[in-house]
Amino acid sequence: ILLSNSIPPRQQRISLFHESGHDVIPYHQAHSFSVRGKDTDPMIHKTIEREAFHAGSEVMFPLKHFVDDSMDLPLNFASVGQLGDRYNGGFETTGIRYALTHQDVMAIAVIKENELVNGSNAFLVQSNGHLINGDRMLFNIPATPRRRTEPPAPLRVQYCCRSYRFPKFIKSGTEIGADNLIYQCWIDQRPKTGEIPASVFGSSEKFKYIAECRPINGKVFVLLWLPNRQPEFFKGAIL
Repeated sequence: ILLSNSIPPRQQRISLFHESGHDVIPYHQAHSFSVRGKDTDPMIHKTIEREAFHAGSEVMFPLKHFVDDSMDLPLNFASVGQLGDRYNGGFETTGIRYALTHQDVMAIAVIKENELVNGSNAFLVQSNGHLINGDRMLFNIPATPRRRTEPPAPLRVQYCCRSYRFPKFIKSGTEIGADNLIYQCWIDQRPKTGEIPASVFGSSEKFKYIAECRPINGKVFVLLWLPNRQPEFFKGAIL
Protein backbone atom coordinates (compact mmCIF):
# COMPACT_ATOMS: atom_id res chain seq x y z
CA ILE A 1 0.00 0.00 0.00
CA LEU A 2 1.50 3.32 -1.10
CA LEU A 3 0.49 6.43 0.84
CA SER A 4 1.09 9.95 -0.39
CA ASN A 5 3.09 12.09 2.00
CA SER A 6 1.07 15.11 0.85
CA ILE A 7 -2.02 14.06 2.82
CA PRO A 8 -2.36 14.57 6.61
CA PRO A 9 -1.26 11.68 8.88
CA ARG A 10 -4.80 10.97 10.06
CA GLN A 11 -6.01 10.75 6.47
CA GLN A 12 -3.12 8.38 5.77
CA ARG A 13 -4.36 6.16 8.61
CA ILE A 14 -7.89 5.76 7.26
CA SER A 15 -6.49 5.24 3.75
CA LEU A 16 -4.28 2.45 5.09
CA PHE A 17 -7.13 0.79 6.99
CA HIS A 18 -9.44 1.24 3.99
CA GLU A 19 -7.06 -0.52 1.62
CA SER A 20 -6.46 -3.23 4.22
CA GLY A 21 -10.24 -3.67 4.30
CA HIS A 22 -10.14 -4.68 0.64
CA ASP A 23 -7.55 -7.31 1.54
CA VAL A 24 -9.42 -8.85 4.49
CA ILE A 25 -12.83 -9.08 2.78
CA PRO A 26 -12.59 -12.46 1.01
CA TYR A 27 -14.72 -11.67 -2.04
CA HIS A 28 -12.87 -8.40 -2.69
CA GLN A 29 -9.72 -10.35 -3.44
CA ALA A 30 -11.42 -11.75 -6.52
CA HIS A 31 -12.13 -8.25 -7.81
CA SER A 32 -8.78 -6.95 -9.01
CA PHE A 33 -10.50 -4.32 -11.10
CA SER A 34 -9.37 -1.20 -12.86
CA VAL A 35 -10.98 2.12 -12.00
CA ARG A 36 -10.17 3.77 -15.32
CA GLY A 37 -13.01 5.12 -17.40
CA LYS A 38 -16.02 2.82 -17.33
CA ASP A 39 -14.19 -0.42 -16.54
CA THR A 40 -16.26 -0.83 -13.36
CA ASP A 41 -19.96 -0.23 -12.90
CA PRO A 42 -20.27 2.88 -10.69
CA MET A 43 -22.73 1.30 -8.24
CA ILE A 44 -20.61 -1.84 -7.87
CA HIS A 45 -17.55 0.30 -7.29
CA LYS A 46 -19.45 2.38 -4.71
CA THR A 47 -20.55 -0.76 -2.84
CA ILE A 48 -17.03 -2.20 -2.79
CA GLU A 49 -15.55 1.07 -1.55
CA ARG A 50 -18.18 1.41 1.17
CA GLU A 51 -17.55 -2.14 2.38
CA ALA A 52 -13.80 -1.52 2.54
CA PHE A 53 -14.37 1.70 4.49
CA HIS A 54 -16.53 -0.08 7.07
CA ALA A 55 -14.03 -2.94 7.36
CA GLY A 56 -11.21 -0.48 7.95
CA SER A 57 -13.31 1.44 10.47
CA GLU A 58 -13.84 -1.72 12.53
CA VAL A 59 -10.06 -1.90 13.01
CA MET A 60 -9.44 1.82 13.41
CA PHE A 61 -12.39 2.38 15.78
CA PRO A 62 -13.01 -0.92 17.67
CA LEU A 63 -16.77 -1.06 18.12
CA LYS A 64 -17.18 -1.77 21.85
CA HIS A 65 -14.53 0.69 22.98
CA PHE A 66 -15.69 3.36 20.55
CA VAL A 67 -19.38 3.09 21.55
CA ASP A 68 -18.51 3.14 25.25
CA ASP A 69 -16.35 6.21 24.76
CA SER A 70 -18.94 8.02 22.64
CA MET A 71 -21.73 7.38 25.14
CA ASP A 72 -19.58 8.80 27.95
CA LEU A 73 -19.48 12.12 26.08
CA PRO A 74 -22.18 14.70 25.29
CA LEU A 75 -23.91 14.52 21.93
CA ASN A 76 -22.10 17.27 20.02
CA PHE A 77 -19.30 17.93 17.54
CA ALA A 78 -16.83 18.62 20.35
CA SER A 79 -17.18 14.94 21.27
CA VAL A 80 -16.39 13.95 17.68
CA GLY A 81 -13.19 15.97 17.97
CA GLN A 82 -12.28 14.31 21.28
CA LEU A 83 -12.88 10.86 19.83
CA GLY A 84 -10.80 11.78 16.78
CA ASP A 85 -7.91 12.69 19.09
CA ARG A 86 -8.31 9.49 21.09
CA TYR A 87 -8.39 7.19 18.05
CA ASN A 88 -6.12 9.33 15.86
CA GLY A 89 -8.79 9.76 13.21
CA GLY A 90 -9.82 12.69 11.05
CA PHE A 91 -12.91 14.69 11.98
CA GLU A 92 -15.01 13.51 9.04
CA THR A 93 -14.00 9.86 9.33
CA THR A 94 -14.63 9.89 13.08
CA GLY A 95 -17.95 11.64 12.53
CA ILE A 96 -19.14 8.92 10.16
CA ARG A 97 -18.26 6.20 12.66
CA TYR A 98 -19.85 8.27 15.45
CA ALA A 99 -23.16 8.60 13.60
CA LEU A 100 -23.37 5.00 12.43
CA THR A 101 -22.74 3.53 15.90
CA HIS A 102 -24.42 6.03 18.22
CA GLN A 103 -27.19 4.81 20.49
CA ASP A 104 -29.24 8.01 20.42
CA VAL A 105 -31.63 9.32 17.76
CA MET A 106 -29.13 11.28 15.69
CA ALA A 107 -27.51 11.77 12.30
CA ILE A 108 -24.73 13.78 10.69
CA ALA A 109 -25.39 15.39 7.33
CA VAL A 110 -22.68 17.01 5.22
CA ILE A 111 -23.89 19.93 3.12
CA LYS A 112 -22.06 21.44 0.18
CA GLU A 113 -22.64 24.13 -2.40
CA ASN A 114 -24.79 23.24 -5.39
CA GLU A 115 -22.56 22.94 -8.46
CA LEU A 116 -23.81 24.14 -11.85
CA VAL A 117 -22.46 23.43 -15.33
CA ASN A 118 -21.52 26.72 -17.02
CA GLY A 119 -24.33 28.48 -15.20
CA SER A 120 -26.98 26.22 -16.75
CA ASN A 121 -29.74 24.55 -14.81
CA ALA A 122 -28.26 21.06 -14.96
CA PHE A 123 -26.17 19.77 -12.10
CA LEU A 124 -22.57 18.66 -12.48
CA VAL A 125 -22.44 14.87 -12.76
CA GLN A 126 -19.69 12.30 -12.62
CA SER A 127 -18.10 11.42 -15.92
CA ASN A 128 -16.67 8.08 -14.83
CA GLY A 129 -18.48 7.19 -11.62
CA HIS A 130 -15.37 7.44 -9.46
CA LEU A 131 -14.38 11.02 -8.75
CA ILE A 132 -16.05 14.41 -8.75
CA ASN A 133 -14.11 17.52 -7.76
CA GLY A 134 -11.64 15.31 -5.89
CA ASP A 135 -14.29 13.66 -3.67
CA ARG A 136 -14.37 9.88 -3.43
CA MET A 137 -17.63 8.41 -4.67
CA LEU A 138 -18.04 6.57 -1.37
CA PHE A 139 -19.97 9.40 0.27
CA ASN A 140 -20.64 11.70 -2.66
CA ILE A 141 -23.63 10.98 -4.85
CA PRO A 142 -24.23 13.85 -7.27
CA ALA A 143 -27.70 15.27 -7.73
CA THR A 144 -29.62 13.88 -10.66
CA PRO A 145 -29.53 16.26 -13.64
CA ARG A 146 -32.95 17.68 -14.43
CA ARG A 147 -34.55 20.61 -16.13
CA ARG A 148 -36.35 23.07 -13.95
CA THR A 149 -38.20 26.35 -14.16
CA GLU A 150 -37.31 27.64 -10.68
CA PRO A 151 -33.75 28.60 -9.64
CA PRO A 152 -31.73 25.86 -7.92
CA ALA A 153 -31.23 25.99 -4.17
CA PRO A 154 -27.81 27.26 -3.03
CA LEU A 155 -26.88 24.10 -1.13
CA ARG A 156 -27.43 20.36 -1.30
CA VAL A 157 -26.82 17.28 0.84
CA GLN A 158 -23.58 15.53 -0.07
CA TYR A 159 -24.32 12.57 2.21
CA CYS A 160 -25.94 11.71 5.52
CA CYS A 161 -24.94 9.06 8.07
CA ARG A 162 -27.49 8.16 10.72
CA SER A 163 -27.82 6.01 13.80
CA TYR A 164 -30.06 2.97 13.49
CA ARG A 165 -32.73 4.76 15.54
CA PHE A 166 -32.87 7.91 13.41
CA PRO A 167 -36.33 7.81 11.81
CA LYS A 168 -35.74 9.61 8.51
CA PHE A 169 -33.56 8.88 5.50
CA ILE A 170 -32.04 12.11 4.20
CA LYS A 171 -31.17 11.52 0.59
CA SER A 172 -27.94 12.63 -1.06
CA GLY A 173 -28.63 15.45 -3.49
CA THR A 174 -31.51 16.91 -1.46
CA GLU A 175 -31.50 20.65 -2.03
CA ILE A 176 -31.21 23.02 0.92
CA GLY A 177 -32.77 26.47 0.58
CA ALA A 178 -31.68 29.77 2.06
CA ASP A 179 -34.11 30.32 4.94
CA ASN A 180 -32.63 28.04 7.60
CA LEU A 181 -29.82 27.52 10.13
CA ILE A 182 -27.63 25.58 7.68
CA TYR A 183 -27.56 28.39 5.16
CA GLN A 184 -26.83 30.94 7.89
CA CYS A 185 -23.87 28.84 9.01
CA TRP A 186 -22.59 28.59 5.45
CA ILE A 187 -22.93 32.33 4.80
CA ASP A 188 -21.46 33.47 8.13
CA GLN A 189 -18.85 30.69 8.32
CA ARG A 190 -19.53 30.39 12.02
CA PRO A 191 -20.93 27.52 14.11
CA LYS A 192 -24.67 27.69 14.75
CA THR A 193 -27.00 25.83 17.09
CA GLY A 194 -30.78 25.78 17.12
CA GLU A 195 -33.67 24.01 15.45
CA ILE A 196 -34.14 22.91 11.84
CA PRO A 197 -37.62 21.98 10.51
CA ALA A 198 -37.76 18.55 8.90
CA SER A 199 -39.20 20.28 5.84
CA VAL A 200 -35.74 21.76 5.12
CA PHE A 201 -34.73 18.23 4.08
CA GLY A 202 -37.84 17.69 1.97
CA SER A 203 -39.98 15.99 4.60
CA SER A 204 -43.71 16.66 4.92
CA GLU A 205 -43.51 16.09 8.69
CA LYS A 206 -44.01 19.08 10.98
CA PHE A 207 -41.42 18.33 13.67
CA LYS A 208 -38.06 20.07 14.13
CA TYR A 209 -34.60 18.64 14.67
CA ILE A 210 -32.26 20.00 17.33
CA ALA A 211 -29.15 20.88 15.37
CA GLU A 212 -25.54 21.93 15.58
CA CYS A 213 -23.93 23.28 12.41
CA ARG A 214 -20.20 23.67 11.88
CA PRO A 215 -18.45 25.04 8.76
CA ILE A 216 -15.41 22.95 7.74
CA ASN A 217 -13.40 23.22 4.51
CA GLY A 218 -16.13 24.92 2.50
CA LYS A 219 -18.88 22.55 3.69
CA VAL A 220 -21.32 22.56 6.58
CA PHE A 221 -21.42 19.58 8.93
CA VAL A 222 -24.84 19.28 10.56
CA LEU A 223 -25.48 17.20 13.66
CA LEU A 224 -29.19 16.43 13.97
CA TRP A 225 -30.89 14.76 16.88
CA LEU A 226 -34.26 14.19 18.50
CA PRO A 227 -35.04 13.74 22.20
CA ASN A 228 -34.56 10.15 23.33
CA ARG A 229 -37.85 9.18 24.98
CA GLN A 230 -37.02 5.49 25.39
CA PRO A 231 -35.51 5.73 28.92
CA GLU A 232 -38.60 7.61 30.11
CA PHE A 233 -40.84 4.96 28.57
CA PHE A 234 -39.08 2.08 30.29
CA LYS A 235 -38.88 4.00 33.56
CA GLY A 236 -42.64 4.46 33.51
CA ALA A 237 -43.18 0.81 32.59
CA ILE A 238 -41.06 -0.37 35.56
CA LEU A 239 -42.92 1.90 37.94
